Amino acid sequence: MELIIIGLVTAANFLILKIKAEQNRWADLAFDVSVLFILSYLFTGTLGGLTIAMVSSFIVSTFLYFYPPKIDKIFSFTKIFKFK
Repeated sequence: MELIIIGLVTAANFLILKIKAEQNRWADLAFDVSVLFILSYLFTGTLGGLTIAMVSSFIVSTFLYFYPPKIDKIFSFTKIFKFK
């Protein structure tokens, strides 16, 4: 059963990443891939751990698809100091 869950969630997760790449949402995509790698590294060694990592990465990817991060607000300090 876990293998079916991993297969379906992995396919759905990579489809979301593909859609983000086609929409040129590179900051969002980079964050998603980094979350995927970190979770996979943290939960290596067991099949249950990798299932948890893939499902949680899928949830993060889905959330960020509907609520993308506001990158311009992060770099808004340049308007205060008037950098060119």
